[in-house]
Amino acid sequence: MSLNMQLTSLLFRLPIFGLDLGIAAALYYIVKKVASVCDARLASLVWFMNPYSFLSMELLGVPDVLATFFVVVVFAMLILRRPILSGVFLGLGIWVKLYPILLLPTLLIFTHTDGVSRRDRFAVLCFSLIGLFGYLSWVIPSGTQYLTQFSPVTQPMPVFIGSYITNSYGLVFIMILFYGLLGLFAKKTNSPIGLLLSTFLVYYVVSNPYPQFLTWAIPLMALDVAVNRSRAPIFAAFCGLAFAQWFLVSPALITPSGYSLLMIPFVGNQLPWYSIAIGKFLDSPITGDLIIPIVSSSFYAVIIFYAVDLMRAWFRLNSCDGTK
Repeated sequence: MSLNMQLTSLLFRLPIFGLDLGIAAALYYIVKKVASVCDARLASLVWFMNPYSFLSMELLGVPDVLATFFVVVVFAMLILRRPILSGVFLGLGIWVKLYPILLLPTLLIFTHTDGVSRRDRFAVLCFSLIGLFGYLSWVIPSGTQYLTQFSPVTQPMPVFIGSYITNSYGLVFIMILFYGLLGLFAKKTNSPIGLLLSTFLVYYVVSNPYPQFLTWAIPLMALDVAVNRSRAPIFAAFCGLAFAQWFLVSPALITPSGYSLLMIPFVGNQLPWYSIAIGKFLDSPITGDLIIPIVSSSFYAVIIFYAVDLMRAWFRLNSCDGTK
């Protein structure tokens, strides 16, 4: 790029960088409220200094960070016991990107068990539906192809539904089953961290998420790791395997200009030696037949392990009062 194009690219990414700082500040405030200053620093640094978050949003320039910021504010409003404001910010998140609607049933379940009034819960539902209507109102007039093809701005229905379960009813059934288990076994949970985070993890298991989609859960993981250090190795494995899978699979998504999702040139003349070496490694049969399946299987196994470890707390809380 010329210097002018480099500056333009940087200016386009400045709002994303600012929202990154906003998420780090929000995480600091939340953890400081519920734990200590040291834990708050750790939570904000886990998000802001995480290279996966940096590469999958600043490098790609995607707007997922705006919806993620709203989700973090939703959590902050729950901690401050402001359910109506949490519904407002959830609606704003849905308006920007469809994925926060995954949290609506979880949010309603938590507010019900937390003693929130029926009127406030109805307000949360209404604000979320307004956000859904706003999302559809600006996506559909631009063309129905935005609901059937991938776009870094919109959240298309097929990608949202997932590709591992090709039948959309299969994912709907799994998510309904998850919400039912949530309502049955998570009634005594006094913190929404595990509930919201496990919702994202279950969705990841039954879908084929794009790299930037994984950043939806990383702020909640930062909160979880700050208050529960025992899951720090699982979080590190999650980020490492996510990056490895992205790096190994992304060359299959070559753009017309010859660049992959990691902005590494694999097509063109006079390529540097490292691009040629990486291209040969990624095109080798060993990588495609052995390394990629192992990395992908390990990645989804880590997600399942993280989700199960979160869900164990529901059963421990239920067994304390003699119920099962």
